Amino acid sequence: MRGNNYKQIAYLSGLSTRTVEGYVATAVRKLKAHNRTEAILRALELGYINSI
Repeated sequence: MRGNNYKQIAYLSGLSTRTVEGYVATAVRKLKAHNRTEAILRALELGYINSI
């Protein structure tokens, strides 16, 4: 969500902060990344997202 923190993402998505944290953790793990930034880069490389 373009540089927003978990709380901001949760608010904009209508989800709880804990839900967002869980979704991000799952995505990071599945992309075999070490953090959110690396996960975004891998998703871009793999074509899962088009741009940031």
